[in-house]
Amino acid sequence: MEKIRFATVGTNITDTFLRAAKRVPEFELAAVFSRSEDRGREFAARHGAPRYFTDLQAMAEWDGYDAVYIGAPIAFHYPYGRLFLEHGKQVYLKKEECR
Repeated sequence: MEKIRFATVGTNITDTFLRAAKRVPEFELAAVFSRSEDRGREFAARHGAPRYFTDLQAMAEWDGYDAVYIGAPIAFHYPYGRLFLEHGKQVYLKKEECR
């Protein structure tokens, strides 16, 4: 099976996504993004990501992954999603809770 290399944006809801995704044999975590360097480094280490970013543009330009999961607040879905799509990445967004 060919691996799908993922990057993630955000460190809160992304924990839930990663717990589920790591059960899929084709999933490979390539990188994570956090606005905080300390949090990004810790999050990457906790989840086994070989790389972390604190610059979203640099992450979008990096060729080391195929798809990105955006676990940021909904207000950021469009601008972040557009940025990654413009760089040829598949984009997955967190599902908002229904109340």
